[in-house]
Amino acid sequence: VVSGVAGFLAWGSFGLYLSGSDMRLMTLGSWAAPVMAAIVVGFVRYTGAGRVRHLAHLLLLGWLALLYTLNSDLWLALIYVIGGMAVFILVSLPVARLSSLIRGAGAAPAFYSFLLAVTGLFLLHVELDASKWVLPLGVVTLAASVLAIALQGRDNGAVRYLAYTVFAVEILYLGSVTVGSILGTSGLFLCSGLFVAAVAWIVIRLERRFAGKAREAIQ
Repeated sequence: VVSGVAGFLAWGSFGLYLSGSDMRLMTLGSWAAPVMAAIVVGFVRYTGAGRVRHLAHLLLLGWLALLYTLNSDLWLALIYVIGGMAVFILVSLPVARLSSLIRGAGAAPAFYSFLLAVTGLFLLHVELDASKWVLPLGVVTLAASVLAIALQGRDNGAVRYLAYTVFAVEILYLGSVTVGSILGTSGLFLCSGLFVAAVAWIVIRLERRFAGKAREAIQ
C-alpha cells in the first residue's frame, strides 16, 4: 500500500510541476521525476509490490516525453530508438534473464524499453514525413518489430501485441505514402504480396521455434 501511495504521489508531484512550470526550460524541479521513479522502484523491490512498478516506468516515459517537448530534435528521438532497443536487447538476452534483478522485474523492462523505442520511431516518422528517409525508416521499424517478436514474442504477451500492432500500422503507412509515387498501385500490390509471403514464412519459423522451446521446457 505504501509503495502504491508513493507511486501516485510521484505522479501527483510531476503533475503539479507540469501545471506550474514554464514548460520551456529545464529546472531543478524537472529532474525530480526520474529520482522519484527510482525511489518507487526501490520500494517495489523491497516490498514486492510488482504492479506498482508500472507507475514508475510510466513516470519515466512521461518525463522523457517532456524532454522531447522542450527539445524537439531528431537526435533526441534517435537516442530514444537506440537506447530503447539497446535496453530491450540487453534484458532479452539469455544471460541477462539469469540475473535476479532482471528476473525479479518480470516483463516490464522489456515492454517499456521497446515502448520507448517505438515512441522514438513514431517521433522520427513525424519529423521525416514526406522525405527520402521514409522507406529506410519503415524498414528499420519493421525490423525492430520482427526482432521484438523473435526475442520476447513467446514469453511477453505485451511486447508481442505491441510489435504486431507496430508492424501492421507501418505496413499501412508505407502503403499510403508509396501509392502513386515511386511504386505505383500495381507495383505496390506485387511488392505487398511478396512481402506478406515473406512475413508469413518468418512468422511460421518463429512459431515453430517457440513451440520447440516450449517442448524443451516441459521435458
